[in-house]
Amino acid sequence: MKLISRFILFTCIVCFAFLTCLSHTSKALAEQPFTDEEISMLRGLLNKEAERVAAQKTFTEEETSLIRILVNEEAEKTVAAQPFSEDETSTIRGFLSRLKGIEAGGFVESYYQLESVDPDEGAGNAIFTKIYEREENSFTLDKIEVWAGKESTEESPAGFFISAWFGEIAGRLSPDPVAPDTIGRADNDDFTVYQAYASWLAPIGKGLDIKFGRHVTWLGYEVEESHWNANWSRSLLFTFAEPGVHNGIILSYPVLDNLNVSAYINNGFGPVAGMFVDNNEAKSIGYQFAYDFNAPILGDSTLVVNGIHGAELQSNNHDKRHTWDIWYEFTIADRITSGTDFGFGTEQGTHYRDSHNAKWWGISQVFKTDLADWLELGVRGEYFWDKDGARNAGLFPSGDSGGISMAEITTTFTFKPAGDNYLVRLEPRWDKVTAADGDLSSMQFDDDDTRESSNLSIALAVTYEF
Repeated sequence: MKLISRFILFTCIVCFAFLTCLSHTSKALAEQPFTDEEISMLRGLLNKEAERVAAQKTFTEEETSLIRILVNEEAEKTVAAQPFSEDETSTIRGFLSRLKGIEAGGFVESYYQLESVDPDEGAGNAIFTKIYEREENSFTLDKIEVWAGKESTEESPAGFFISAWFGEIAGRLSPDPVAPDTIGRADNDDFTVYQAYASWLAPIGKGLDIKFGRHVTWLGYEVEESHWNANWSRSLLFTFAEPGVHNGIILSYPVLDNLNVSAYINNGFGPVAGMFVDNNEAKSIGYQFAYDFNAPILGDSTLVVNGIHGAELQSNNHDKRHTWDIWYEFTIADRITSGTDFGFGTEQGTHYRDSHNAKWWGISQVFKTDLADWLELGVRGEYFWDKDGARNAGLFPSGDSGGISMAEITTTFTFKPAGDNYLVRLEPRWDKVTAADGDLSSMQFDDDDTRESSNLSIALAVTYEF
């Protein structure tokens, strides 16, 4: 009994001592910081507890949206890390190779125009000296152009180009004219395919470039896209002496590094400028020699010689038209660009006075300079002689037959308020009929009450290129 009592007393003393020691140890541990291993262990326990709590709680919309984003990101990483099969790789490479080199763009242009006479609306109104922009006192959608193309190269010899137009110009440049000798459309449509051709760089010598389809004319100094010219409206040479587009084939070859030669075979062009209707069974042939060189004093220069020859009259396969165009461009002191254009032509069977060949000729001089980063000035003066009536027949409001000579002076201020792609153009232009022959009068600018021999037009055009 005494032994049991001693054992109990000993046990109580040991327990008391252990509890006292444990108390002091816990206090010491509480004052001692956790190790990195202990912290990691505690975080794991807390995360498990948080997961257990989250599993019992419905997610908010914000939490659900965040989780979905994280899941999608993880899925994208998984797909990106997974390699394509050989078939998938081949398909993707073939698709990308076809897209390589394709470019696209376009522009939008609108204008408002006033003139010194009061014309009637329509294609035959007072501004007969302008091939396109003839609307007066009206906000007019001039043109929307969208294009896409791929240039033929040695690495990728097959190419193409397509351009579509919508607007007033599309209604005037068409293979479906109102009549064989007028400008306009029978369907009154405002859409046309301007260019559409396939190209191939044949491996012949330095590379023979072959284009087949509808293409813009190679004649003339000015181009169809007005914002690429020094002036907004087109010249008399452009209007009366040059075609618009052609249907046919082009062969181009770089004879020298600075000399390119091209040959053309096509349906020709209609009796008036701008048309490309196929009005007979004859074909026309053309050529171009483009030579870039450095001239003494004048500096960097470009000389281009153009020609086209063939029967172009309605249902007439034998009377030939011959048209030549030569233009020369150079830059003065890196600031002023000068462009001189001379055109000359003859045609059988169109002289209104007798049976000999009709002829016409004209000369245009253009200067362009940058007055500031945001302002350009373009000035053009020209004279066009067509007193044989070969190039202006049927275009006059009077309806008389004969020929005239004309002159014009145009000044174009091009403002760039938002970079080179956004143009605001203010253009005063003065046109004058200098002489007339046959039944024609020099008073060809129409008015409801009287006719005038001259006309002053002022246009405001806005163009954005994209």
